[in-house]
Amino acid sequence: MAEQTKTKWAPVQLKAIESRNENLLVSASAGSGKTTVMIGRIIDLIEKSGASLDKMLICTFTRASASDMKEKLYKNLLKMRGESDDPKRFDEQISLIPLADISTIDSWCVKLVRNYFYAIGADPAFEILDEKESDAMLMQAIDDALGEALSKENNEDFLVLYESMYSRRSDSKFRKLISQVYGFAMTQANPEEWLQNSLKYYDGSYASVREELYEKEKRGYLAECDVLLKRVAGFGVAKAFNCVQDLSTALSQECELPTMSYKDIDSATAGKMRKLRDKIKKFLDKKQSLNYDSIQSKYAQQIVDFTLSVIKNFEADKERKAVMDFSDCEHKAYQILCNDDILQDVKDKYSYVFVDEYQDINPLQEAILNKLKKEGNMFFVGDIKQ
Repeated sequence: MAEQTKTKWAPVQLKAIESRNENLLVSASAGSGKTTVMIGRIIDLIEKSGASLDKMLICTFTRASASDMKEKLYKNLLKMRGESDDPKRFDEQISLIPLADISTIDSWCVKLVRNYFYAIGADPAFEILDEKESDAMLMQAIDDALGEALSKENNEDFLVLYESMYSRRSDSKFRKLISQVYGFAMTQANPEEWLQNSLKYYDGSYASVREELYEKEKRGYLAECDVLLKRVAGFGVAKAFNCVQDLSTALSQECELPTMSYKDIDSATAGKMRKLRDKIKKFLDKKQSLNYDSIQSKYAQQIVDFTLSVIKNFEADKERKAVMDFSDCEHKAYQILCNDDILQDVKDKYSYVFVDEYQDINPLQEAILNKLKKEGNMFFVGDIKQ
């Protein structure tokens, strides 16, 4: 009997392992064995469905995780070989492990770009920048864009924005802002389009939607206050009851929250009171900090225009030096997969796609994975609470 049958799986784990012909997302908390279930499914597909590792794309969050997964697959397959009537089949799978596509998504994207460089006009001898080199080149791109913006005529809006963030003889706040905007934009499948669309948040387009979402969240917390009031009332402790009532009132009026009293209340109820107050405080802080009206549309436009200039300068510099960072490779990979012929080749190569730590996938990586989607070939594991 193989190792797979000896493992004592919970019913829900076994269902995830043995289900076929449907794309699955397994969500569970840290330490619950999500990755082990994913390995269990890979082994089950090999053992029962005749699947092969060279027809699988297995994505992990870190390189260390990829190495660990290869080691675990090796141990499982080696044990199954010793218990099988057909050891040659497992010898073949074991031999495939070193070259199997078990890696981080960005490493797989590098491989894809090297294989199909001709489709996007990339230099086949391109080198990968490390993080420090990429950061240094980004700062140079910001320098170049800054020189252009400061020397541009009739650019008063930019000057007001830049000077407002210049303090103590340093423009570090401005550079940090641009770096953050650039970094987030580059996690999108189309950074330029995302940047332009982001301006809608500052022209009133989303104001009503935003307020509706806030009100819905607020009503949820008010309902929690009502439930807690009933619970506290059962103890007959007036001070605690009044504290929860004051908390509910403060939330309704969106004013300063009261200090809570947990005297004469059991630890479980006190914990609920404390947790609810913390959640409400975070909600009110968030609503106050996300006051989009405080940033005028014209300054948001300056941030977007400047970031687009940085992107242009950064890409030109990298192209001259025949280098890419991992973000570039992900964008190039997505561009390659937009070629229907190449996409079909890649989809034909992989019968199954596995993704570990799915909650850490960014929108660009999600778009890449969606390109590879077929009926019943995707299996993701993650923790939605993280």
